[in-house]
Amino acid sequence: MATLQQKKLIKLILENLGSKKNKKTLGELVLDAGYKPSMAKNPYQIFASKTIKEGLKPFVNELEKKRKLAISKLSAGKLTKASARDISYIVDILTKNIQLLSGKETDIVGLTKIEITFKEK
Repeated sequence: MATLQQKKLIKLILENLGSKKNKKTLGELVLDAGYKPSMAKNPYQIFASKTIKEGLKPFVNELEKKRKLAISKLSAGKLTKASARDISYIVDILTKNIQLLSGKETDIVGLTKIEITFKEK
């Protein structure tokens, strides 16, 4: 059974995220739902809740569809153009929001360096 805070947070997220009129962060929405400021600083604790995950599942599914669409638009040709950066940024943001809103880890603790190399053909 969802608490009043959980219900309010789910409602605020569904109304605000993805809206062009929304100017609030997830942390601000958490505060608006009545959670303490300490919870707004680390919303992972809230989004790990099974109730929150279930309430946001349809929204997360829509984010996943948009991420797949953005990924499908990446091609070798676009990777050499400026728009590939924009597409990569969209994929990154969608992925992070999916992870957060579905209660998954958003950080790899202990990871300090990633090295990527590209080989030309």
